Amino acid sequence: MPDFDPFGGGGNYENKSVKKDNTNLMEMIKKIIIIVIVLAVIGGLIYFLFFNTTEISFTVKNTEKKNVIAQINITEVGKTKTTTISSDETIKLNKSKNYTYKITAKDYAPIKSTSINFEDPEISVILTKDIKLNITTFTCPTTVYLGQTIKCELQLKNVSGSQDYNVDNLIFEGDIISWPDFANKTYSFVDISNEPLSGARKRITAQETITTFISFTIPTDKKYLKNQKIIARVEYTNNKKDTNFLVAETPIITFSSTISSTTEMTSGTEISKTYTIDNSKNKTDLSDLKISIDANYIPTVDANYSFDTNQIFKLNSQYLSVDPSDKTQGTITIQIPNNLKSGKIVGKLYLDSPMFAEPKEISFTINIKEPNNDFIITLSKQTETINYDANLGNTTIKTIDLKLDNKNLVPVHIDNITIENSTGTTDCNNWIIIPTIYNNYNIQPKDNQTAIIQLKGIDLTGLTSVTGTKICALKIKYAHPFTEETITVLRNIIINVE
Repeated sequence: MPDFDPFGGGGNYENKSVKKDNTNLMEMIKKIIIIVIVLAVIGGLIYFLFFNTTEISFTVKNTEKKNVIAQINITEVGKTKTTTISSDETIKLNKSKNYTYKITAKDYAPIKSTSINFEDPEISVILTKDIKLNITTFTCPTTVYLGQTIKCELQLKNVSGSQDYNVDNLIFEGDIISWPDFANKTYSFVDISNEPLSGARKRITAQETITTFISFTIPTDKKYLKNQKIIARVEYTNNKKDTNFLVAETPIITFSSTISSTTEMTSGTEISKTYTIDNSKNKTDLSDLKISIDANYIPTVDANYSFDTNQIFKLNSQYLSVDPSDKTQGTITIQIPNNLKSGKIVGKLYLDSPMFAEPKEISFTINIKEPNNDFIITLSKQTETINYDANLGNTTIKTIDLKLDNKNLVPVHIDNITIENSTGTTDCNNWIIIPTIYNNYNIQPKDNQTAIIQLKGIDLTGLTSVTGTKICALKIKYAHPFTEETITVLRNIIINVE
């Protein structure tokens, strides 16, 4: 064995045993790395194929946001096998595969085959019903006012061949949903005259098209002073129409009338009163203004007596408009009929407009007085003398005029004119003749009649005393021209028979 100098610098020494060990270690590390990679790939593949799942849930509601019990059929794309779950269940699906779902529920239109998106594992679905009621038009006034009650027009068409529907099938949504009339469902369906629809009138029969109106009140809160959207939708469907309107503040106007100062009138008289609409504080015009009077007549005595006050009040115009920063004036003619009995008229003068929350009103009370009863009854003479001829058994004839003068503005009805004995010793029917034409007779307003009264001896046979003074009277009965009570008037006649 050659000499070895561990401290020497010369000579070549190679440790072949160490080099061989390093080579084996590297090879082992490479094998381990390969094995790890293979195992990772195999593990990843196994995970991807068998453990890469996610939980899918379904929320099924109707258009009214109520849960619906539905059947959900899930199918892997390219396969025929279907898994069925209910809407309140969940299912685990492999994210490496593609799936579709179908949804069916009683009374609702089905959801056709739809792909599942694993990025959205909580699937929300809205179901609708197959209701064949269409909203063809929905319109409201373009500008409305705080506190105003308005109505919007709806045209509805029932395209079903057999099914009837109802206007109560409509739902209202949009900016107005928090308004009291919609939150509390106190809005109403009305006709063009604002009369609420009865149950029968709410029905929309098969193949029928109707026009109806929804009436509601705009809130008074100023936070609504902006453009507002209202949506009309058929319940359980997405069939809807929407419209907009601008909510504005109600114009400040003044309404006054001299009618409130009229406290008393007499039957047969006429006066004219004024009203004023002051729009001077506003920069917009007032249109569609309507003036009206609602009044009742209350009789003083006869509760059954009535009178139509529409005959009493006459307006120069019913519909008006006022320019911005301006005012207008109109007249009211009050004509009390000649025959109106005593009583009072209680009423209100109204000014209304679509822009008002409620009509402006002026109250008035007019006491009605009956005019004096100007029916005058007079005799041209109260004393007359006739001569008796004892040989012939008769007397001369004289006449007296009974004047019936109706100065009233209404007719006077004469019941009858009769002869009255003023003393028990004289039968005045033997000395007076009166015309019968005035029994049950009407004397017209501002007319006068003269009844000719004859004075003569009529049947003198059997009289023990013919000559002398006869004290008699005419009894005239007539109806009071206003109260219709019977009035009796006596007019004395003294007849001297010589």
